[in-house]
Amino acid sequence: MIVKTFFISTIAVLLCACSSTAKLSQQDFDLLFQKARAGDAKSQNTLGSMYANGENVSKDEEEAVRWLLLAAKQGLPVAQRNIGICFNNGYGVPLNKVEAYAWFNLCANTYDDARELRDQLDNVLSSAERIAAQKRTRQLEDGLLIQSIVIPGFGKEPKEDAPPEKSSELRNILRGA
Repeated sequence: MIVKTFFISTIAVLLCACSSTAKLSQQDFDLLFQKARAGDAKSQNTLGSMYANGENVSKDEEEAVRWLLLAAKQGLPVAQRNIGICFNNGYGVPLNKVEAYAWFNLCANTYDDARELRDQLDNVLSSAERIAAQKRTRQLEDGLLIQSIVIPGFGKEPKEDAPPEKSSELRNILRGA
């Protein structure tokens, strides 16, 4: 129970730590959005954190994960940690401790908290899950899957003036249905 409480409390703290707490002007937000759309990983992570926290935009878990995943797939450690947090807590994606472990493991050398979260998961995963998590980490490290992660709707280019439409198929996958 203590571990679960710790994990849940880390969502807001860690995702919030990655974004600006100051309200952006419309001009600054537009620039951030343009940079994120152009593929800038730091801007994508910041935008994802903003969606996670409802800063300057409406809070939207799915949109937060979409932007964070784009940044994480480019190898940005803070985004990898944030995606780990999302998978670990079922925030915007189906709960998946094995996937969370793999993302935490990718950035464990960069972030002490990611290493701590990974180590805590190591204590709750079964032997088979631990082996699967380590294999998944190697796949991500080797780049075999990092550019071909398929979560329907997340790889789509966002619309100019709005978040991408969320198909019923995407909503079902994200809900774990």
